Amino acid sequence: MSRLANILILMISILICV
Repeated sequence: MSRLANILILMISILICV
């Protein structure tokens, strides 16, 4: 679940940045 959580966090962080 580490990778899935990492991908979700990455996508969310990108969305927040943009």
